[in-house]
Amino acid sequence: MKIKAFYLSAVAAIVTGLVSCDNAELKYDDVTGPGRLFLNEAVGTAKSVSFVIPDDGSVYTVTPRISKPLGRDLKLTVYVDEKALDEYNKQNNTSYTLLPNTNYEFESSAVIPAGKVVSNPVTITLHPLTTEQNKTGFVHALPIAVKAEGEAMQVLEGADAFVLAATPVPYSNVVEITGNSYLQTRFAEDYKLSSWTFETLFNPSQIYTGNTTTWLASAIGYYEQGGTKIIQDGFMLRLGDSGGGTKNSLINGMVSRSGKQISSIPLQSNIWHHIAIVCDEGDITLYVNGNVGYTAKSGYAATQFYALNGIRFGNESASGNLGSLRYRYCQVRFWSVARSVEELNNNRYAVPADTPGLLGYWKLNEYTEGKAMVPGSSVKCIEEDTPMTETETYLFKDATGKQPDALIHRASANTPYIFTPDKRIEVGYTWDGVLAQ
Repeated sequence: MKIKAFYLSAVAAIVTGLVSCDNAELKYDDVTGPGRLFLNEAVGTAKSVSFVIPDDGSVYTVTPRISKPLGRDLKLTVYVDEKALDEYNKQNNTSYTLLPNTNYEFESSAVIPAGKVVSNPVTITLHPLTTEQNKTGFVHALPIAVKAEGEAMQVLEGADAFVLAATPVPYSNVVEITGNSYLQTRFAEDYKLSSWTFETLFNPSQIYTGNTTTWLASAIGYYEQGGTKIIQDGFMLRLGDSGGGTKNSLINGMVSRSGKQISSIPLQSNIWHHIAIVCDEGDITLYVNGNVGYTAKSGYAATQFYALNGIRFGNESASGNLGSLRYRYCQVRFWSVARSVEELNNNRYAVPADTPGLLGYWKLNEYTEGKAMVPGSSVKCIEEDTPMTETETYLFKDATGKQPDALIHRASANTPYIFTPDKRIEVGYTWDGVLAQ
């Protein structure tokens, strides 16, 4: 099965064993009492091996084994165990999906001869992920298990299955924000949340070293102070005003009036990053590629997010000016729960739309042309009585179906729409699809 050269496939073969705490260090020669059947690769602590599947495919082998030899042949069945994959996902905070049967082949029968403890290795032929499988962003997994025919021997629980996880090279169509414009994800309702998560993949074409403020993302809203409405209750992530020079590659962030915090991790021009803010009952953590950029305390017990304003990307208003900069986004998600760093890292390129706590999920990988109501170009915060006008725009669906379409607001028709197809969006890779040095 051939695919175009600019779509690469990788496979991480994750030998999990799905081992419980009670037998995590168990070796086959430790087994006493009745004999047990298991996969040799799945005994002991969780193991992993990774390899690239070329366009003409690759192979992996597994070896069924028993703890004690028998005086007769033992016939075995090697099979795909979906329950093992479910268990793996629960244990590892992953969202692996079952690899379709068109992507693999193996012989389901094996025999351990009398007087022996191992069968001949079972060869699994793996075909590369297709273009469409790569573009979903999901890891496609093959959970292999073994059992004796007629239940002639019990399996060694926790060592009878392992998972081959075919990791896609993530590709997507990408929206680019430039000039006098911003991208906005609006909400169906206001949210007041004590715990929440915002995340996005982000690639800036350039990082300004001068004192020019740009907005990676901002959830603008109001909070009350002495009966007076004050702007910006939600959060902001800015670039360009963190101290000048190379310091301006550091995210300047604030959540619920927590006070300005500056990340310790610099962003790079033309490189993909995964950016996330996690609020866990007022404890704020900014993550850059899974690493802590800063921590802070929220100024309030809950953060208010306003439906009309949602989250803006690129500029705070349409009168802002990115100039020739292009801010690129995809996989934007908003959660009503505090996601763990493992959950963030394991699901950067895709997540099931029905995952509990997922309030909004804008993949930004496809659009329709339509009309939307927008405020004046200098308006930073929309209120109920803010004058609005109808404009032609791009509209981006929310995969959960809970939120309105995201839209692009341009101050001028001279500001172009930019939508670039088939880009590699992997963290650490350049806009041109090359691993950064």
